[in-house]
Amino acid sequence: VYPGVIPSTSTSASVEGALLFDLSSLELKLLDYFEEEGVDYERTDIQVQIPDVSSLDEDIQTLVTNNSNKDDNYLSSRILKTQAYIWLKD
Repeated sequence: VYPGVIPSTSTSASVEGALLFDLSSLELKLLDYFEEEGVDYERTDIQVQIPDVSSLDEDIQTLVTNNSNKDDNYLSSRILKTQAYIWLKD
């Protein structure tokens, strides 16, 4: 398991990962400490696309729908604003 994302200039680049919702300030600080934020990784604002929300558990569908860019109930594809740890080294 890789804890961060390696930057790419390709528009077709993608990564698989876990999407965490509703983290507290303390939980974010613990993740920053674990990832050595600012040393090897930088927590960065990103957008993620969830290609097929309809295959997810109903509670997860609700979280994704409530936090995505679309106002309707169409579940085929969602874009969410979130954060990821981006690898800083070459």
